[in-house]
This record gives sequence, structure tokens and C-alpha cells, in this order.
Amino acid sequence: GAASEAEVSPCLSPAMSTMLSQVLTFLAALRLVSGMTCSSTMPLVWRIDQGSRFAYIAGIYNLPSSKGPPLEGGPMAEALACCDVAYFPTGCSLADKSNVTGVGNYMAHCHYYPVTREKDTISERLTTGQVLALKGALQNLTTYAKPVCKESAREFVQSSSVKNLNSSNYRTTLLSLFHKSVEAINPLWCTDSGEPSMESFLRRQWGQRKPIFGLEDISVECQVLQGNTVAEDQELAMYMTNHFTQQGIANISDNRETMEQVMKCGDLLTLKTLVERMKGLPLSSERNLQGRNSNLAWGVQKALDANKDKNIFFAIPVTHLIDAAGREGV
Repeated sequence: GAASEAEVSPCLSPAMSTMLSQVLTFLAALRLVSGMTCSSTMPLVWRIDQGSRFAYIAGIYNLPSSKGPPLEGGPMAEALACCDVAYFPTGCSLADKSNVTGVGNYMAHCHYYPVTREKDTISERLTTGQVLALKGALQNLTTYAKPVCKESAREFVQSSSVKNLNSSNYRTTLLSLFHKSVEAINPLWCTDSGEPSMESFLRRQWGQRKPIFGLEDISVECQVLQGNTVAEDQELAMYMTNHFTQQGIANISDNRETMEQVMKCGDLLTLKTLVERMKGLPLSSERNLQGRNSNLAWGVQKALDANKDKNIFFAIPVTHLIDAAGREGV
């Protein structure tokens, strides 16, 4: 794990020939010495040797590349340069809308309820009272967002996403609306200037001369956004109404600012505390973390089996490298 250089190197000793899956489990138990006031920055990168081949594991998070750990030079650059094949959560970046290198418009339909559903609008899934309460809670985003996010929160609240909630033609999923709500008050992204995310930056550094594959199929992301039952949407609406308050909005903003420091310092202990604190969030439960951990672990094993003579770079969301809230990490 990442710690002060005198204690534990972020690239594990080359003499350590442990199976990759065992090392991934071991990462969850590492006790780090770096804290939120770390004196130096260090990316979460580990090297694991197995016989004549090796693999690098990089912990990533959805934040602008400039707000994360150093990505040029050092262990991250070494990992990208030394490996033959890379595995990211999905083969194509969800942030890349290009039809050549990215997902194009594939994900657009995932933000809407399928027309085959008996109830395919928020207004059909929630009672009139629930819709009104939800719209009232969304108004709080403008009032209580941090100063840096006031404008993005105002634009979101005044958008059709909020104004058309009770329309029978508004088919955006409630989970998609929740994502947009959180991003509007997220200090890491609310002033987005087109800067690449940490994942996008690493993909660009990797280049196109060596292959990139996905640990999960992109359809998994689509199923998450579209998969809520009516009962789950009603629970989500209640959660949003109860938590889009002054304190709740402050917590959401603060947690994401803390993630910036976690990634810069390589502090998995603080990350574990954060994930445990957020375990009730739809953003945590929506993906059924344990199920996705199993998917990623299965993908890692398949990647190892398919590349027995190659060195592999794994980019894995850092929230899946820890044991939090009673769930096993990857």
C-alpha cells in the first residue's frame, strides 16, 4: 500500500512472488502511515511478481487528473511503460463520447427507463406528494452548495431535469437524476473545464500501440442506471428528500473533497472510513459493491489466464480494493 517511502514502497518488492488475487486481498489489511496531511504525494500503485511475469495494480478514482496523485514519472509511469496489456473497468472509457476511441452515444439510452417497463417515468413510480417533496429537496442544492458549485447547482435546478419531474413524458431514471444532482454539487467537477479524468489521462498515456481490455462489460453500467424497481425508486426518492438538506449537502461535498486528499496521499485507511460513512448512499449501494467486487475479481483472474506470457496493468477503482462496510474487497 502507499505509505511514507521509509516504511512501505508503493511498488511491492520484486522478490515477492505472490498470486495476484492473494495480494489484492492483502491490500485491504495494509495499515498505512500516511495521513490526510501527508508531506508528499504518492499514487496507489503496486507491483506483484509471479514467476517470470509481473502485474501492476493502480487504484483510480473519478477525479480530474490534476487533483489526483502525480501521474507522470515515478511508479505510475513505470507501470504504464513496463506492461504489455492493460485492463480498465470497461474496455472503452465512459467519459469518452468519441465514436472512434470511446463509447459514442451508447450510454445515452441507459439514462432512460426502458419502454417495456410497466411504469417508465418518475411520475408513475412516485406519488404526487413524493414528487413535490423531491422537487423541494432539489431546490436546496442551490441554497446550500459550496460557493464554487453555486452556479452549477443553479443551472441544474433550473434545467428540464428538475422542472419536468412530474411530466408523463419525462423518462429519465431517478438514479440518473440522483447522479446529476450529486455532480452539480461535487467540488471536484462542478467547475469542469474539460480536463481529463484520472482514468482518461492514464488511457492517453497508455496510447494505442498496446491493447486495452475491460474487466466488466459496458452493459453492466447500463443495467445499473436502468435497474431500479419501483420500490427501490421510492426508497431513493425518500433518501434524496431526507438528505438533500444543509447538513446532507455539506457531507456530500466534504466527502468528495476528502477523496482528493485520499488519492494524493495514498491513504487507504481514510478511504475505508469514508466508504463506511457513505455505505447508505445510493452511489454505494446502487452497484451492489460486493457483486461488482466479484465481477472485477473474476475479470482479473480471466485476464491472468488469457495472458500467461504477458505483463499486465490493472486500473481498478480504489473503492473496490478495500474491505468496507462488511463487504470484501476485490
